[in-house]
Amino acid sequence: MTATHIEGSFTNRLVDDVQAIARAGLSEADLTRTKAALIDYLGVALAGTSEESARIARGFVEAEGGHPRSTLIGTATKTSMSQASLVNSIAAHALDLDDTSIFVGGHATSVIMPAALAVGEALGSTGQDILVAYSAGVHAMSVVGLATGAESYARGFHNTGTVGVFGSAVAAGVLARLDDDAMRRALSLAATQASGLKAVFGTMGKHLNAGRAAANGVFAAFAAKEGFSAPDDGIEAPRGYQWTHSDRLDVDRVDRELAGRSGISGVVAKRHACCHGTHSAVESIRAAKALRDFADDEIVSVVLTARPIVRGTCDIPAPVTGLEGKFSLRYVSALALAGEPTTSEGFTDEKTRDPRLVALRDKVSVQVAEGMSFGETRVSVALVDGTRIDTNVNAISAVEDPDLDAHLEAMSLKFADLADPLIGADRAARVVAVARDFENVASCDELNGLLTVE
Repeated sequence: MTATHIEGSFTNRLVDDVQAIARAGLSEADLTRTKAALIDYLGVALAGTSEESARIARGFVEAEGGHPRSTLIGTATKTSMSQASLVNSIAAHALDLDDTSIFVGGHATSVIMPAALAVGEALGSTGQDILVAYSAGVHAMSVVGLATGAESYARGFHNTGTVGVFGSAVAAGVLARLDDDAMRRALSLAATQASGLKAVFGTMGKHLNAGRAAANGVFAAFAAKEGFSAPDDGIEAPRGYQWTHSDRLDVDRVDRELAGRSGISGVVAKRHACCHGTHSAVESIRAAKALRDFADDEIVSVVLTARPIVRGTCDIPAPVTGLEGKFSLRYVSALALAGEPTTSEGFTDEKTRDPRLVALRDKVSVQVAEGMSFGETRVSVALVDGTRIDTNVNAISAVEDPDLDAHLEAMSLKFADLADPLIGADRAARVVAVARDFENVASCDELNGLLTVE
């Protein structure tokens, strides 16, 4: 497909979709999904405030100063909407424990929720308004991501940064009550700022991709609101986002994958503090260990079979830093084989050089195969006695409606694990209570106060 083959306006369709969400609000199922995502975000962002990338970003913003409208998570400091979006998004992405959209193959909430909360706080929006705006943003990110397809990621673009900016712009735009014309211009302004490279994976640069998407989307929305000019087709125009970042605009894929669902239905929470592409390997190895609890010296080899996309994404062969370890299937597999934690404790510089883990890592090889499902990683463990254990657990699947209450409970427990050491169990429990009733709160103020780390 080329740009000349597009019929109608993709941007018009996208604006219609997100404005419909803004008007109609959320179904009961999607409301539960958004509150679970909020709780998950608050936990990973709060825990991420102690990471070096978040500390550096926070220090820069505090030194630079800004109109005090929006809170830096974990502090009593307020700054501008875009600066708060930047810092809080970096914090949320720093641990790589933030959720993923299966429709995009990138992180959704760590970009869009910081923007929605920062703008919502500045404008005095209600909790309900913020949840709806966040959901509309996730839908926009999903639609653009699905239409773009896999080519953009294969070229080296990081979807969290490139597609995330559309979600942030829409979330901010919904809260700012942009009309259709302004929303179209906001999307075009987002398109011209869409950036983020996979070359920075394994470094703090990846965290910046998320942060810039959050901040740039906020600027796009408010610039459009004030009349900043832009075309109304910056996504699908011949020299626009779609044709510089990809080689297609696959509207049929959008319809096929979403099938009438909202984008929030594709958000999947993380179990491990590393690239989501490594999670199925962890779960498959744990399943193999459950079948037979073999020792290190019983292992001859471990072969992982994954989709080709892992090459250049999470296949660093011999990581020497914790950040690199998060993007190494071989190292993450070694953690699972050793029974070591895959929380942040497993991803330190010292751990990656642990002799036991290095020896296990070197027994792991990675091969790729076409035709595998999203997130699938097959594991084959060969033991010295000739036994071979084959497992295949896909750890990246969307939560179905009947399981949403259990999912909300799981996110509440995850938040407690992350937040209790920082703000205490009592305040952490209060945060969860406020977030689980967020559609009925008048503002962000109580939530922000409870999250302050003393």
